[in-house]
Amino acid sequence: ERIMSKPKIAVVGHSDVGKSRLINSLIGSEKMPTSWTPTTAITVYIKHISDRPSYIEEEAWVFKASVDNVFGWDDKKLNDEEYCRKWKLAGGSADILKNYGTRQGEMYGKSEAGAAVVFVDSEFLKNCDIVDLPGFGTGDSIEDDAMASRAKEFADVLIYMSHAGQFLQGTGIEYLKEVINALKVIEKKNENSLKPLSNLFIVASHAHTVDGGNLK
Repeated sequence: ERIMSKPKIAVVGHSDVGKSRLINSLIGSEKMPTSWTPTTAITVYIKHISDRPSYIEEEAWVFKASVDNVFGWDDKKLNDEEYCRKWKLAGGSADILKNYGTRQGEMYGKSEAGAAVVFVDSEFLKNCDIVDLPGFGTGDSIEDDAMASRAKEFADVLIYMSHAGQFLQGTGIEYLKEVINALKVIEKKNENSLKPLSNLFIVASHAHTVDGGNLK
């Protein structure tokens, strides 16, 4: 299962930089909740609908932040029904992410949500999984910063988004220094023609100011 797993693309950056908006553009549907205030408050794994195990009938499941003092649901155990049911907090359509996974949601602060998985019928997701992480560096949540920090260790490809008007300042530069040392090495001499850091993308985003933040 480890060898056959699809590469993970992690999208990271400060809050309100447009990560969820970028993901929706990539997958071709408005599954990830977006707004022009900091939104995503949990780690969301976006997978192709064909990756959904038979025991999961809903479009999305939300998982607890911890179980038995173990922090973080392990997406590599998605096919372990007993494990996932133990971690499950709620299930439903993708709209459930708004309630449990955003700072504007009804259940934000009232539940112990830490992660979610949503299954989408998207051509893009046939070749990879996407991981949407909470914004970091705002000082609002130590847990958010920790999740973003771990992204550089589990991600096969990392997309770092930065506000174009404040491009790569302070914490962003420090984060990328860590990324360069920790990101997986995918180039192999005599085996592929990939250049070093081919799996690191830095995106300047002006999404929060375009058309007043409205999507027609």
